[in-house]
Amino acid sequence: MKKFFLAMMAIATVAMVGCKKNPEPTPTPVVPGGDSTATEDMPEVEAIAGKVILVVNFEVAPCNDVVFAGNYNFGEGDSARWDGNYAKFEQVEGNWYMVVIDAATDELEPEGKAVQLDGETFNWSYQWAKNSVTVLDGDGYEIIEENGGEQKFKFDASATVVFATSTGWATNPCAEAIPAGTGTFEVKILDREYTADDVCIFTGNFEDKGWGDSDREMTYDAEKDTWSWTGAYPKNFEYKVIYNGEWAQGDNAVFDGETYYHEFNIDPEEEEGAE
Repeated sequence: MKKFFLAMMAIATVAMVGCKKNPEPTPTPVVPGGDSTATEDMPEVEAIAGKVILVVNFEVAPCNDVVFAGNYNFGEGDSARWDGNYAKFEQVEGNWYMVVIDAATDELEPEGKAVQLDGETFNWSYQWAKNSVTVLDGDGYEIIEENGGEQKFKFDASATVVFATSTGWATNPCAEAIPAGTGTFEVKILDREYTADDVCIFTGNFEDKGWGDSDREMTYDAEKDTWSWTGAYPKNFEYKVIYNGEWAQGDNAVFDGETYYHEFNIDPEEEEGAE
């Protein structure tokens, strides 16, 4: 295994993200472990007192900066609150990258997920792919799943260095872009009988009122038994529907530039059990 000592580099990394310069701690070695064969190539990383280090092998190498988007502190005066000002991953070697944030406190247990930037633009569509993250080694973490398989880390006070791997990106900004445009999107919601009071919201990675903030009401066509929405969509468009307040199940529909029709399912059991 290649040896990668970060005693000096870790301090520089912390400084780059605006962290408070503390007295140099006595490093605590973290011995890579886990069941995955990827552990054979894991770099050796030393813990830093008062910090959490997340070390990730991005199997699909990023072409842009990657940030740890979430809710945490990463130095004096610097904090992330899901909407900006994120700490960046720094390349260690090969496809291994690491990010350094402040350890958990009584007031805050840090949370976050990796998101690749498109230039300097932040978009949740560029986070790591659903169900793509596997922890290789480390303690004091919890992986929380949301939105049908999206994964975020949450760290408690015992976390020091956590090694993980991610197999890909939900949407890779390095891939050839599907350009923005205007069109009519038609969807069919399976296993539903509609009423006059039903509301179907069309949502996606819009720059304005995207995902849960969308107020784009769709129109029902009784003859075709489908819902439709017409308007402008962004490049690399992904979309979903919210039917009577419930999200469609499964992955987002990814627009390929030609297919404007998609079928969605709303889980009846989840709808009945929703608050």
